[in-house]
Amino acid sequence: IQGFTLDFAFDKSGGNETLNFGESKIGEKTARKIILRNYGLKPFVFKNANFEKGVEFSAPPSQFPLTVAPGDSAELVLVYRPTKSGEKADEDYLIWKFNCLSERIALVGKGKEFVYYGESNCGARLKASVGETFENFSLESFLPDPACDEAKLEIKNPATAAASIELYNFLGEKTATLYEGRLEKGDIALSLDLRGVKSGIYFVAIWIGGKVKIRKFSVVK
Repeated sequence: IQGFTLDFAFDKSGGNETLNFGESKIGEKTARKIILRNYGLKPFVFKNANFEKGVEFSAPPSQFPLTVAPGDSAELVLVYRPTKSGEKADEDYLIWKFNCLSERIALVGKGKEFVYYGESNCGARLKASVGETFENFSLESFLPDPACDEAKLEIKNPATAAASIELYNFLGEKTATLYEGRLEKGDIALSLDLRGVKSGIYFVAIWIGGKVKIRKFSVVK
């Protein structure tokens, strides 16, 4: 196409037209660069980067808009952040579209289990491993407020995980455990028994998968 010639240069050790990020620990970020070279007569301006999935792979938005002037080059940084480990590699595609031009680059990376070794306060050796990250849940509603003998809450839970719901008074003292167990992935509706709770201002702490959300509410008898 007259006036437009763009070359994508990167390490192709993962194969032809494949950008390989290698192995990364769960939750850690690995960056790779693509060099964009403009051999044409007109500038290229990219407002963003498009991915087929856009889960583990991303492009920091601070790079955009990215302009490549005629006869010049620019760096595009891509980031891989695995959310799980396993035998199967994570795959995605970076898709560039500019007028009638398009470019499709395969992205490959593999998550590696994160293992931590440490020592407790009593001198015991500890070993902890993380094979999958847990995205934060959302508290959709907590009603009524003020409550009397019962409160109902709705939660969007991204993955099955251990959970507990604890009640604290206005002084920050734990007064009750309202729920303890496992919550399945999906939309969750729970009823909290407040019949033994006196009137006052309280905080409910909702723990799921190591994440917490705290909601202030009042009880009126």
